[in-house]
Amino acid sequence: MSMVAFIPKKCAVCGNENEDVQEVIDAVPFGPMDLDTRPAENLRSALPYLIQQCSFCGYCNSDISEEIIDDRSLLETEEYKSIIDDEELPDAARKYLASAHLLHKTGNLHRSAIESLHAAWVFDDLGDSNSAISARLGAVISLRAQLQECYDENLAVILLDILRRAEQFDLCIMISESIVSMGIEDEFVKSIVDYQIHLAQNRDSSCKTVADVDLWETDKNKL
Repeated sequence: MSMVAFIPKKCAVCGNENEDVQEVIDAVPFGPMDLDTRPAENLRSALPYLIQQCSFCGYCNSDISEEIIDDRSLLETEEYKSIIDDEELPDAARKYLASAHLLHKTGNLHRSAIESLHAAWVFDDLGDSNSAISARLGAVISLRAQLQECYDENLAVILLDILRRAEQFDLCIMISESIVSMGIEDEFVKSIVDYQIHLAQNRDSSCKTVADVDLWETDKNKL
């Protein structure tokens, strides 16, 4: 079981000392991760506590003592406020989406995508599939922009699962085939891509783990 401590932490943006910032300790995953990189327990249930917010200026980040913006005015924009003040959003999802927005604005596309994906996981746990899809589509925007700047096979494979979970099956298949055409040296990565094609062709948007890939390969080889 993961543990949460509450510690004082100085905000890197406004400089104020927050007295009780949540910090996860002793959270180690045991088991296979999901294909979109969500870890197994114990870390899995710590998700709501892995994002922080300054109680003074509203700055959101995985660590508010880390400065990811050099312009505080980003916190004052209507776009940011519309996220951070949206009381209809679950608390953790709101913070993740706010952090994702700041990261995207500052060009940190990879981390922005991850924060959007974390928000999707919060919605998954609440059974809010429509909001989960919306958050995943936000991650897709950042990841595709990142891949256009610098292609990374591992990120591309994560993108496949995000697309499939967001029910973007045709696009998932198209990008999967593009990855295959470029050549894949790692056999397990190739298995993941083949598995994503199989799932997308069958319009399967359910959560799958890396262990499911092994099971699918074993069953396929028996045929």
